Amino acid sequence: MIWFGPAGNSDSFYGQGFEHSWQMPEWLHNMGLNAYEYQCNKGIHLKDKTAGEIGEKCRAFDIRLSIHAPYYINLSSTEIGKRENSIRYIIDTLRIAQIMGAGRIVVHPGYVSGISREIAIELALDT
Repeated sequence: MIWFGPAGNSDSFYGQGFEHSWQMPEWLHNMGLNAYEYQCNKGIHLKDKTAGEIGEKCRAFDIRLSIHAPYYINLSSTEIGKRENSIRYIIDTLRIAQIMGAGRIVVHPGYVSGISREIAIELALDT
């Protein structure tokens, strides 16, 4: 089976009067879509109760659920604090994913800035 749906809530979702992410699974189902990626791009600001509601609705409408970790993760930063925080952000994403019942998380592991690609890979592997 092919799973297809959006990452995040579209302008048309809100334009049709919907206000909450837990309403997204039914909206997607009614459009004939069957996947949803919840976005935590700017951090995890989702309450556990809401995460559970999103997961319940996804199961009720047979929507495949994933979650996107914050974009500012950088496992190859030269700053140890940023790498340690990145681990924490991934763990926080995994915790919410478990509450939601999400089958996967999406993580961009980092970027190269001012160092060679080889050093960036070493730092990421060390983290």
